[in-house]
Amino acid sequence: MTPIASIFGPLKLSLPTSSHPWHHSQSYHEHEWDKRPWLKKCGGCHATGVDLDQNGFKEPGVGCEACHGPGSHHAALPKTKIFKKRASIVNPDKLTAGVAVQICGSCHNRGKSTKVEGAGWPVGFRPGKALTTYYDSTSYAGGDVKHVYANEFSKGHHQLWVHRVEAVLAMIHIFTIHFFVEHWRPRCFPYSATMFEGSKSIEHLREEHPAWIARMEAEGTLKAALCRPAPVPLRILYFGVGYALIGLGVFLLVFGLLNVGLLTLNF
Repeated sequence: MTPIASIFGPLKLSLPTSSHPWHHSQSYHEHEWDKRPWLKKCGGCHATGVDLDQNGFKEPGVGCEACHGPGSHHAALPKTKIFKKRASIVNPDKLTAGVAVQICGSCHNRGKSTKVEGAGWPVGFRPGKALTTYYDSTSYAGGDVKHVYANEFSKGHHQLWVHRVEAVLAMIHIFTIHFFVEHWRPRCFPYSATMFEGSKSIEHLREEHPAWIARMEAEGTLKAALCRPAPVPLRILYFGVGYALIGLGVFLLVFGLLNVGLLTLNF
């Protein structure tokens, strides 16, 4: 747990408001930013693992656990416990759309906490839980004409400009981390068909998860886990879709990098 002062104390010294005003101090609560409790008002969405009782957080910035939930148990499980590892972490892609979108809405939102008075983020919320239990979202119907239009769309907000930069960074992160780790390995290049078939060859598994295969052989459960390879027509379809996705990913990455100059922040 990182105490809040150890991170944001030096920040004020390194960016004095007299010469280099901090981006948020310049236009977001400009006259009271230094008096607002950052952890309570903002920290829940700008740091990971925030604990108001301990006045600290686990990780500065938006880490993996912000969207996938606490990962200490997941990391502690051995690689051979593959099914338990999967169950110990939240994969938004496996959730229903209505539940998954609440993970995004826990921060890309306006409102107040229902658990801690004065908090600007859903204190206690974890990915996969119901957001409304922890957060009361603002709305035009509820009387908020300052921040929301009549069609319930958010009005111009200072974070909208920052989020355009965050979108480019998120795109680069997803493409380089999720894609490269799973697909662009010598054994799988240029992409892993597991994303379509839901299976891997036994030779591949013996190479990457030898202990797991050895345990299944010892327990006599390996034969029951074997399946037939996908039919040739489906494999051709996987091939076409896979390369189309690779092309789209490369295009988005290059396009974002070429236009990153248009997203420069004004400090």
